[in-house]
Amino acid sequence: MKERTLPKNPNTTMHRSDLEIPEIRVAADAIQTTQKLLKEQGLKYSHWCGQLDDKPLTNGSTVANKGPDYQPMPWAFDDDNIPWFTLWEYSWLLHWSGLSRLESKSPKQRILSLGGSSSSFELTLARLGHHVTIVEQRPYTVKNTREVAAATGWDIHVIEGGIAGISSLLMNEAHQEHGPPYDFMVSSSVLFLAGEAAQAAVRRDLARLMLPGGRVCITFDYGNPNPKRTIDDPMAQFKLDGFKVWPHHGMKYRDNKKRYHFFYPDPDKGFYTAGALFLIKKA
Repeated sequence: MKERTLPKNPNTTMHRSDLEIPEIRVAADAIQTTQKLLKEQGLKYSHWCGQLDDKPLTNGSTVANKGPDYQPMPWAFDDDNIPWFTLWEYSWLLHWSGLSRLESKSPKQRILSLGGSSSSFELTLARLGHHVTIVEQRPYTVKNTREVAAATGWDIHVIEGGIAGISSLLMNEAHQEHGPPYDFMVSSSVLFLAGEAAQAAVRRDLARLMLPGGRVCITFDYGNPNPKRTIDDPMAQFKLDGFKVWPHHGMKYRDNKKRYHFFYPDPDKGFYTAGALFLIKKA
């Protein structure tokens, strides 16, 4: 079988075989190294639907979301809690952001994360030596992330609150050391769930929170039959003043037509998938 290679356009919907691309597999291994280290130390990271414990998932919509033909990745460390499609989001963001390749090669980057405070993606960014500031509204993940930071010494600061008030939170004197400007903003399947008001606040404020050349790296539901839980035209919905599509202005969004997620409870509405988008602030 011919080895898959990186596409030229990272602004795309997911493909299971992307995880077999060598560069993406390296990123996936970095994520899984974080998971292993945390488990060895008795520390927790959040799972694909946000919980922190290892109890089997019983929520019908969550279980069904995997789809009837779900197959785990044979080499995955924790597929029960981080299914391959979640690992794709983390690995795709980690590789294409360039953050996995910055360790020991340049000063640590200042990263703003919207949600996902205890995810193994954000925790990997901190493990790799970056300064990670997370805006998170779930008290239990805020508490857990602070415990991980205290136990590991990783440079993570969590600001408890909703992203609709992102500017006032970040500009607060109490968080001045961890406030803007940032080199990166990342969000793994969180921003699109925040509602129109929160998304509008982020679009409005992001330019002044980011350094010139700063990058926005996000994943989201694509083609979800629930109109409140999807982004069907990423280029339009995340068209930000002062930003352009990365790595090349004018790139079109690529939908590979693969669909993996099962829409519950109405299978007649079909399947959907996840996608990624990368933007850069103009100099």
